[in-house]
Amino acid sequence: MEGLNSTPYPSTSDLLYDPASNANVVPLLDTLYCSVIGPLSEDSCRKEDKDSKLPSTSDSLYCSVVGPIIQEFLAVLVFAFSFTFWRHLQQRQKSNRRKGGPQVPGSPSNPSDLSLTSPRPSSNRSSRTNRPVKRDDKAAEPAVRKLLQGPKSDDTNGLSEAAEVEAAEKEMLQSLHRRDFTDALNLFRLVERRYKEATFKEELFSEFVQAAVRVGKLDVFEKMIRFMQSKGMVPSTAFWQDTLRILSTRKNYSACLLAHSIFASPSATAPHGVLPPGNRVIYSCLVNAALEMGKHEEAADLLNEYKASQDEPKDYNIFFRAYRQLGNIEAAIGLFKEIGAESLSTMVLNSLLMACTSTTTSPGSSVLASPVSSACIALRALEVLYEAKATEEKENPIVDVQSCNIVMKALASKEESERVKWGGRATASSNVTSITKLLEDMVSWRLEPDASTLGAVLEAAVAHLSESLVTVAVRVLSSSHRAFDGLKFSMHLRNISKHVSVAQALALYEEMKRRRVAVNDVSVFGVLIKGCIGMRDLDRAMLLVKDMKSLNLKPDDLIYSQLLDGCREANRLQLGQELFQAMLESGVQPSAFTLMAMLKLFGRNGAHDEAYDLVESWERRFGVKPTVLHYTCLLSATTKGRCYDQAWRAYQLMKKAAVRPDGTALATLLSGMVLSQDWSRVVDVAEAALGLGSTAVPRQSLISALEDVQASSASPEVIRKAGSLLRGIGGHHTSRSSASNWRSP
Repeated sequence: MEGLNSTPYPSTSDLLYDPASNANVVPLLDTLYCSVIGPLSEDSCRKEDKDSKLPSTSDSLYCSVVGPIIQEFLAVLVFAFSFTFWRHLQQRQKSNRRKGGPQVPGSPSNPSDLSLTSPRPSSNRSSRTNRPVKRDDKAAEPAVRKLLQGPKSDDTNGLSEAAEVEAAEKEMLQSLHRRDFTDALNLFRLVERRYKEATFKEELFSEFVQAAVRVGKLDVFEKMIRFMQSKGMVPSTAFWQDTLRILSTRKNYSACLLAHSIFASPSATAPHGVLPPGNRVIYSCLVNAALEMGKHEEAADLLNEYKASQDEPKDYNIFFRAYRQLGNIEAAIGLFKEIGAESLSTMVLNSLLMACTSTTTSPGSSVLASPVSSACIALRALEVLYEAKATEEKENPIVDVQSCNIVMKALASKEESERVKWGGRATASSNVTSITKLLEDMVSWRLEPDASTLGAVLEAAVAHLSESLVTVAVRVLSSSHRAFDGLKFSMHLRNISKHVSVAQALALYEEMKRRRVAVNDVSVFGVLIKGCIGMRDLDRAMLLVKDMKSLNLKPDDLIYSQLLDGCREANRLQLGQELFQAMLESGVQPSAFTLMAMLKLFGRNGAHDEAYDLVESWERRFGVKPTVLHYTCLLSATTKGRCYDQAWRAYQLMKKAAVRPDGTALATLLSGMVLSQDWSRVVDVAEAALGLGSTAVPRQSLISALEDVQASSASPEVIRKAGSLLRGIGGHHTSRSSASNWRSP
């Protein structure tokens, strides 16, 4: 308590004293602090309680806690006031510099008072006045905007109405060039409210329209278009091209059609509507927009308008591209006959061919719906191709490789193969003949087939199940000097091997191998190896495995299973065991298919002990439990090999592994036990079969086996048990003598 009394309380000057700098912080802060705290002085802080003669607790906390808090609050308040005042001076300085008025005292432009500013910059005044000033301060508005916001008069500061509109238009263009879309739009609205009859140049509307599309303000775009239409303005070709191009680029197809409909509608200045001129860019954008929006009738009307115009030479690519999307083959061929092949270019010809081979149908399309009558669609495209080739000039050929590929893909398409089914064998033969002839003609036309050409031929071979087309493709591949992608050919190899011919697929593979077209797909090799095993050509399959390893491809468990099946068919047990060991060494996890293939291989070659050991250790080695199918395979192999004790041993292993036998396994084992005349085992198997149900094993097989037990020289207990089972399944009891007579020759 004495220590508390002897410790002096801090005074106001002590609270404002900075011990780090040995000086008072701010004299002004001291004054403000003292004026606010007022009564709180050293005498009041040292006020003693009359009874205890100690300082009051509330006064002590007030002096030691509240006082510093008030000090910090006042410091922040002074800083905020100073910062606000400094910002105000900066804004006034910038505003006066733009207007050319008097500068703020103490600014760099007025060196008379430098008490609150930094030293004057070294750059001269002329360089600052000529440099363009970026308008990033909304507080400083231009004179034009102030005039527009003021009262309207006949002569405002010497500017007429036309001059004000012209000045505002220049200001709007500058804002749009600076990408300040909002500022320009606000100024436009000011002019529109002030001068109802004001008109602007087309340049301003073009800039507004493109800016509105860029920022996604399609409502502003529509407003500008309608404003132009209300003023009777006729957009120029450049305006339409720029507007429709940016709309089409950003996929605003509805806005394209809206602009056309606004100017196509009648108005006071244009009773028949103001339509865009017949320009190919304009109509291409409009037709494409109509097609994308699904307005096929409007697209057809636009095509007719463009066709009827005489302003410039027609771009027929627009027509054929539209006919392709519409699926209107008849119209495409009709236009081709009308203009003649000599008016076509390579691009237009390819558009025509794609339109002729189009299989899409849409409202208004004239494509025939009957599969029989539409089977000649690709053949009609082939006729167009030959007609164009016949009329082309040698110096300016229009038929290229892509033209031939379009027709070939049409002949080889799935839709065309479906039409062939309706058209019959004659149509299929005609398509195959046409593809073969077109390939020969391409060589005579000095057009080298590319990867798309060979792909179309191979697709046609699969679609029409034609081995001759595969042979032609192999011949073309061998004579071509182009580089081919093995990834695309891998799919064709798989399809040809599955649907056409394994031999043809192998021939194509060998040619690809000679041309060093790599097949980096394990599944393709799996299909080829399976085909070789089906052809009983194990050596060819092993060569394919060797090719896989040379390409750093690792065979999977399915490929090894197929090879093991090939070893079984060829009775090559040692090779199969070597393959299985190589499989384990390569890190491939064996599957249930692998175990089945090994059991069949052992069973075919009589290696029943090896098969038993493999099944017994399979789960322990590979973590997969053999199923009832594997045990059935083991029972079947030992029964057919007349190794009945091994069959019974396998059955006991099956029971030990808690694998429930099915009817097939018990029927196989039952027949083996009857042949071995081990009657006690026959009764056990029959009892197990009856435990599965009356339909697990054929009833007649059970009756026959139990009757054989009744007629045998088995022990009385076994015969009695067989009789009980026989009565349970509805059979009849047969005496020994009658059974003996039945079994005797």
